[in-house]
Amino acid sequence: MTHSSTYLSVFNVKRRSEYCISLAISPDLEELAKEYGDKAVYLKVNVDDNEEVAEKFEVTALPRVLCLVKGDKVGEMFGNKIDNYKEFFKTQLA
Repeated sequence: MTHSSTYLSVFNVKRRSEYCISLAISPDLEELAKEYGDKAVYLKVNVDDNEEVAEKFEVTALPRVLCLVKGDKVGEMFGNKIDNYKEFFKTQLA
C-alpha cells in the first residue's frame, strides 16, 4: 500500500475504561477492515495514552473512525452501530 493512495485508516479511538463502547465494537471494526484488504488499516489508539492524536484529529466522541489520505483527515464517523460503519467504509473506499 502506498501513502499516496486513498485508504481507510480505521482508528478505533478509545479510552482505558473497560466500559467504553469502543471496546465492544472493536472486534467488528477489525473484521470489517480486514474485508477491504490493503485498502483499510486497522489501528487502535487509546486517547488517554495518546492525547496528541485526539487533539490533532479533534476527537470529541468515541468510538471514532477516521478516514485519512496522506495523513490528512478526509472523513470520520462515530457511534456504535456496525451497519453504519459498513456504509461509511463503502462510501470512503468507493
